[in-house]
Amino acid sequence: MEYNLNIFSIDLEDWYHSYYSGQPIKTKEFRIVDPTEKILKLLKQTNNHATFFVVGEIAQRHPQLIKEIAKQGHEIACHSLHHQFIYNMTEKQFEKDLLETKEILESLIHKKVVGYRAPAWSVSKEKTPWFWKTLNKHQFKYSSSVFPFKTFLYGDNKANRFYSKINDLPEIPPSTDKLFSKRIPFSGGFYLRLLPFPAIKFFTKKINDQKKPVIFYIHPREIDPDQPKYNLSLKEKFIHYYNVDKTFSKLEKLLHTYSVVSIKKYYHF
Repeated sequence: MEYNLNIFSIDLEDWYHSYYSGQPIKTKEFRIVDPTEKILKLLKQTNNHATFFVVGEIAQRHPQLIKEIAKQGHEIACHSLHHQFIYNMTEKQFEKDLLETKEILESLIHKKVVGYRAPAWSVSKEKTPWFWKTLNKHQFKYSSSVFPFKTFLYGDNKANRFYSKINDLPEIPPSTDKLFSKRIPFSGGFYLRLLPFPAIKFFTKKINDQKKPVIFYIHPREIDPDQPKYNLSLKEKFIHYYNVDKTFSKLEKLLHTYSVVSIKKYYHF
C-alpha cells in the first residue's frame, strides 16, 4: 500500500460528448448513470473521494445522480454546459455558458462551485487569453484545463507540468512525467488505459518523491465497453476504445493502491 496522497477526478460526460469534431452528436441513448454508479461504489469501498467535473446538460438530465455524488462527499465542479470546445467560443459565449452551468450545479448541491475543467483541454494562453480572467471574475478558485503534453488533438508542451497560476488563478494540470527529457502522460484517459499498471506506479512514485500529488482522471465511458461506437479513423479508434474492457480492473488496482481526494480538499480551496 502506498501512503502518498493523490488527486482523482472524473470528467462526468456521456459517451457522445467525446466527439473529435467538436460538434454535438444527437442521440437518445444515455449511458452515464451505470458507469458513474460503478465508480462511486469503488470510491466508497476504498474510502476515497474525487472531483467530478460535470457537464451541465448531464446535471439537468440526471439531477439525482449529481445530488448523490455530492451527498457521498465528492466535489462537484464545472465541465461546461454541452461539452463544446472553449476555443470555438467568444469570451461572451464562454461567460454565458459558464454562468448557466454554475447555476445548474449550485441549485442541485446548494454549495458554491469553485473548479472548472475545459472540455477536451480546449484552452490556451494564445487562443483563449480571457478564459482565466473570466473564471476569476466569477469567483472560481481554480482551473484544471491545460494539458502539458502536445497531441494532434490538444495540449501544450511548454505548459507548466505542476500547479501554477495563470492570470492569478491556480491552474492544476493532469500529471505527466519526464523520461529522457520527453514528457510522458500517464495519469488518465487513453494513457491510463494504454500503460501497464507497474508503469503507472513507477511514474506516480517519481511524482510523489518530489512531494507532489498525481492528478488522475477518467471518463465514465472508459469503463463502458458496450457504448455505441463512432465511425473513426484507425488511429482515433485506437485512442478512443483501446482497453476499455479492461479499464475498470486497472481502476480498482489504482484506488486500492493510492489514497485520493478531490482537488478542492487537497488544496483547501
